Amino acid sequence: MAIDDIWSCMVSRDGAVCTVDLAGEIDMSVHEAVLAVLLLEIDASGTDAVRVDLAAVSFLGSAGLRVLVEAKQAAEARACTFVVTGAKGPVRQVLEISELLGLLTEDGPSTSL
Repeated sequence: MAIDDIWSCMVSRDGAVCTVDLAGEIDMSVHEAVLAVLLLEIDASGTDAVRVDLAAVSFLGSAGLRVLVEAKQAAEARACTFVVTGAKGPVRQVLEISELLGLLTEDGPSTSL
């Protein structure tokens, strides 16, 4: 579990599927740490899919959006599935406004970057 003053994460595995539960605020002050966690899990031996649960995220800034896009690109380069789940309220609105909801979640058409 990674913890900071404004964010935390919990990583769990079920076979080849890794779930990263993020919580708190994902902004420019923590984006490098969040990306490092996601890339570590994408690169882990035997990982076929990474699911990022945003249900407990209260704020998602532009740097957080960039992290999710970069992680998706890294996953695609390794033939690993990457999907964001649990986005609600303002976090979901940010994904909708940025037109990334369909790209990063199962809620819309999947398109490659």
